Amino acid sequence: MLELLAWRVFQAFGACVGPMLSRAMIRDLYGRTEAAKMLSTLAIVMAIAPIAGPMLAGHLLVWYTWHSIFWLLVAIGILMLVAVLVIPETHPVEKRSKKSIAHTYNNYWILLRNKGFMKYTLCVSSFYIAIYAFLTGSPYVYIDVYEVPKEYFGYLFSVNIIGVMLLSAINRRIVSAIRLDRLLRYATLFAAICVSVVMGLMVLGYHSLWLIVIGCFLFFSMNGIIAAVTNALALDRAGRMAGSGAALLGAMQYGSGIVSSLMLTFLPNDTADPMMGVITIFVIICAIIAFPEDEI
Repeated sequence: MLELLAWRVFQAFGACVGPMLSRAMIRDLYGRTEAAKMLSTLAIVMAIAPIAGPMLAGHLLVWYTWHSIFWLLVAIGILMLVAVLVIPETHPVEKRSKKSIAHTYNNYWILLRNKGFMKYTLCVSSFYIAIYAFLTGSPYVYIDVYEVPKEYFGYLFSVNIIGVMLLSAINRRIVSAIRLDRLLRYATLFAAICVSVVMGLMVLGYHSLWLIVIGCFLFFSMNGIIAAVTNALALDRAGRMAGSGAALLGAMQYGSGIVSSLMLTFLPNDTADPMMGVITIFVIICAIIAFPEDEI
């Protein structure tokens, strides 16, 4: 088991490159508004994986052994390597840095002091703490607390991913008509209202599986707008340090899952209250961070 975990950590070092580079490539090729559109498209494509992955893995376990899942990952890794060798460089030659790796780390320090960049990085990181609280807590809440059969859990989870895909598609069409920072405020406010209503009803004693399913669907779907818009705005403020910005943004956004996992580990977990409590707190924090209007 320890060996498996060690190699999974090693695998993660390579896997984390894809999301970071894709954002930097979009920043290289598109302006702020167009980048938001392309990031929405990216979100649609990336949303397919959480649906297709578990379903395909489940069938592989029925047909073969768990080893077949890792052989599938080998095949996918080879395809990714071929893609990397074929896709042309997007960063213009004149903008490429010839400085040392130490200078790259110095860029992180500069970005950490960049208020515009950090505003949107902390905004999406707060939202993703809520996202990971749902990802971590929903299997227990649905299956153990509300006794949803295990074979149906995947369907309830997939509904949320479909919501992200739909909102990402809508976001592509509306980003040209609404200022990105204003769109972000609308999305975060809507998500905060949804989870606050659910949490309020639960505090009043109304506990229902469908209350949580619908509330989490509405909040989770906003990821289709919030992730794309915050990423576009943050990378726009990173300027010439888009590569470093994408790396730091990704590290904080996806690393935020540690926070929610630890919180749910130490909180009582015999009800849905801890999961919804963490979700509500951090979605509200996300909305508060997004609220101040940017200067035009």
